[in-house]
Amino acid sequence: MTGRRLRLGLSGVEFDICSVDVPLLDELATIWSGFVSDASTTPATLEVEVGSGPGSTTVGSAATKRVGFEPGVGGGGRFELAEGHATVDAGGRRAVVCPTERAVPERAWAVHNLLLPVLAWTFGVVRGGALVHGATVVTGGRAYVLVGPEGSGKSTFAEHAGRGGAEVLGEDLVLLDGADGRLEVVGAPYRVENATRRGPGRWPLAALLWPRHAAVPSIEAGPRVLAAARMAANLPYVAAAGRADAIASRLIDAVPFQELAFAPDPGFLEVLGSAPGRGEAPADSRQ
Repeated sequence: MTGRRLRLGLSGVEFDICSVDVPLLDELATIWSGFVSDASTTPATLEVEVGSGPGSTTVGSAATKRVGFEPGVGGGGRFELAEGHATVDAGGRRAVVCPTERAVPERAWAVHNLLLPVLAWTFGVVRGGALVHGATVVTGGRAYVLVGPEGSGKSTFAEHAGRGGAEVLGEDLVLLDGADGRLEVVGAPYRVENATRRGPGRWPLAALLWPRHAAVPSIEAGPRVLAAARMAANLPYVAAAGRADAIASRLIDAVPFQELAFAPDPGFLEVLGSAPGRGEAPADSRQ
């Protein structure tokens, strides 16, 4: 495709956004501020072409909840969202996102949101990780992801973890990468309005958590079948493609999935620090 390329980087996962619409790429670079990288240093992991789609719908900075999926020939497929559609190949190497026609700033936000199913496929199906509905905090050099639907306590968890001195990476969406044989949280510019740490970085994932409200903090493992169901219910986009159950099973095999009981105060951080988990605290996070 002729046009300009915008190189975006997620701590080792480099991808090019290709479009003839230069103002759109400039706006997208603003949205992805801190994640724009030098295209001349390494080859791209993923190439994304920006096309166009018919129709017009409301668009904002949050991902749409309406998702359809049509399998592609030879693997991969096409995700249908209110804001347009996104097609990705089986290997997560090439994708096309087609936002509905609108003004440049809104189109850029639509492209931003349409990248989510592409990243969910690339990280979840291809790279052994996932895109997860979860709030993420880092304490002791290790990341903890509290998964759950809207209203389950993710924002409360993140707010009070931050008050207790933990770094907050996000309150609602997190990317996990498993390409190196262990699960790591990858910094990404999605739902980071209240984050205390923004920008690229990688942190070893210690545990996946499920919230339970209680006066006294505690942490314990639950039945595997329940953990798998809870995890699968919080894997956006890949559920429409019929991949959520397999990805959820792989995730809970890789790291502990535990129920965290907590009150709205930072006391649960001490419980997290004493609980067994995966991942070693690095000297500092890898960029």
